[in-house]
Amino acid sequence: MSAPIFIPATTSFHPSVTPYISVADYVNAPTAVDVSQLEPGQGEAANLMELANVIRRASSWADGICYQILGSTQDTETASDIFVRRDGTVRVTNRFWPMLELDSFSAGPAPSAMAAVVNTADIWMEGRSVLVVPVAGLTYSSNPNQLPASGPLWPGMKAYCQWTYWNGWLHTQLAASCAPGATSLTLTAELPASAAGKSLSIWDGALTETVTIASSFTGGTTLPLLSGTVNAHTLLPFPNAIMLSALDDKAREAVISLTSCLIKLQGSSADVMETVGDAPSKEALIQGGGLDDYQVAVDQLDTYRADY
Repeated sequence: MSAPIFIPATTSFHPSVTPYISVADYVNAPTAVDVSQLEPGQGEAANLMELANVIRRASSWADGICYQILGSTQDTETASDIFVRRDGTVRVTNRFWPMLELDSFSAGPAPSAMAAVVNTADIWMEGRSVLVVPVAGLTYSSNPNQLPASGPLWPGMKAYCQWTYWNGWLHTQLAASCAPGATSLTLTAELPASAAGKSLSIWDGALTETVTIASSFTGGTTLPLLSGTVNAHTLLPFPNAIMLSALDDKAREAVISLTSCLIKLQGSSADVMETVGDAPSKEALIQGGGLDDYQVAVDQLDTYRADY
């Protein structure tokens, strides 16, 4: 097999995205349905494991409804034939929102002649998705053995651009238990440096609380807190989990409704979705009694949708 001569830089697939609710979040929700027969005759542990699988599918379904991954992810995008405007800037549109931080941006007259933007003082956002970046006068080298040529991009020229950015709502889960007064949390998935100073909810039933991330945070899976936790948060064996998230109640309720929808569908027609994120037919939803749950979720997720 021959080696590829080109691999796209664009990334938008994240197989390890954390589900948006835990099994306890669902079981304790007032709108939840019975989960004791998801695996008939197999006991509580097997039913909880299957509930976790259903929640994972429901979370992916929510992403599909919104045309983007709701939880925070890092993505790379590319664009070509972008005109350099009279003020020396290019305007590129992020596919996903909200934008949390820009980690890198390169531009040039050709894909092999792009240079990194290092002067970030005049980078800004226009609306929720348009990124304005000054690129005029960038210095680049298409051959590392040659001296760089100065100023290949000027107003009126077309540019190739590539940028990497974090987007979505901060979301992960605890990787370890913590005691009351804990000033640091260990996470299962990393958060970006832009999370510093932000407040997140630890969703843990009656022990739910809000914590603020210390300004010293520079990204990663160890989260320093501005002040200690009020409660202890004890992890139970998998598939139990404790979510740490900036997603609000609307998004969580939407995933709860989609989980109920899938359980009702499975219970009535044994219709299992072939691919994570696929939506069953409206006829199947009606037959399973899940159409109301589905419509509630669609309404709740309306404000989270990306332009498609």
